[in-house]
Amino acid sequence: GRIRTMDHIQSRVESILSTLGLSHVAQTVVGDENLRGVFGGQKRLVTVRDMLTDPNTRYLCLEQITDGLSSTDSLSLVESLKKGCVQRNISGIVSLQQPSDEIIHLFDKLLVLSENGEQVYFGSIDRDALKAICLEDNRRDSDSICDLVLRSNASESLIKKAMTLHRFQQSAAYKILVSELAETKSLGSLALNRDVNTLLPHKNTRPQVGTRFVFSWPPPAEAYFYS
Repeated sequence: GRIRTMDHIQSRVESILSTLGLSHVAQTVVGDENLRGVFGGQKRLVTVRDMLTDPNTRYLCLEQITDGLSSTDSLSLVESLKKGCVQRNISGIVSLQQPSDEIIHLFDKLLVLSENGEQVYFGSIDRDALKAICLEDNRRDSDSICDLVLRSNASESLIKKAMTLHRFQQSAAYKILVSELAETKSLGSLALNRDVNTLLPHKNTRPQVGTRFVFSWPPPAEAYFYS
């Protein structure tokens, strides 16, 4: 691999610290329950910094990174994370519960899973599309994207949840998803010289999770995503 000098490494670290807004605490200890250090949002960014510093990093998979943080700190954390991913051309895949609209609109793609792990939506951050899929025509709209989806999921019977899934499958977002997956599988099969379907989880496998939002920024051009 390419030999990196200490000056190059130091420059990269300083650049990432600046990107994540951590330069002013660069000389501060991280801390623990016995030693006061950086605050919660900064502490989580330290972990992200370590990931971004690795030159081989191509993807970041982060779960519940805003838990326990204030709305202001949560927004700042995700803004810094996005900035780091975009500047480093790294894909970010983030799982969140009950994010604000401000945070949601920082992402390019949104995946909504139902309480039994079924895909309810995947596509761009389109409030009108989500409303059309998650709410029936006679249902009152809610104040936020998160509330719109959560209230729909919590109050629906199995029949209504099936109808929600059906509305997604009839939507423009679903047609785009199917087209992109077909292209990705075709490219992946050529690159790997094998059927991509053999790499995927069995279709009957259903994770048991609560309603969850999964967000992503675009992957580098050479990356393939399988779903």
